[in-house]
Amino acid sequence: GYTYTGSTSDCVNTPMKCPFNTSYFNCTKKADVVKITAPNYNSYKTLSTNGTTYTVGSGTLSSYSCGWAFFDSRNTGESHWYINNKEVGMQQGVGGNFASFNSAMFFVTSNDSFKLKGGAYQDYLRFYPCKGF
Repeated sequence: GYTYTGSTSDCVNTPMKCPFNTSYFNCTKKADVVKITAPNYNSYKTLSTNGTTYTVGSGTLSSYSCGWAFFDSRNTGESHWYINNKEVGMQQGVGGNFASFNSAMFFVTSNDSFKLKGGAYQDYLRFYPCKGF
C-alpha cells in the first residue's frame, strides 16, 4: 500500500499528493517492494520434477500470489525448465566425464505456470513464496 513519505526520491510509482495538505506525499517505497517480494527461504514447497505444471494461485500453490521458482538439475541426462510454456533453461550433463550443476531462480506471480521436465540424475524444483504474501 501507500505510506507517507517526506521525500519522493525512493518512490517506485508516481507519488500522490494529499488533497488536504499538498506538502504531504504518499507512495510505495522501494524498500517496501523489496521486503514484500523477497523470497522467504524459511518456507518453501518441494515440487515434482516429472513435468507437472504448477500455477501460482491455483492447486498446490493456491494460497500464493507471488513467489520464486527454483530449478536445479545435476549430472547426466537432459532436463528442461519452463515458465508459461516457454523454455527458460536446460541442463545437459555428460555422463562419466564431469559433474554438471545448473540452477536458476525466477520470479513468478499469479497465473504464471512453471514446470521442470527432469531427465538429469538429480532434479529439484522448489517454490519459495514472497515474504510479504
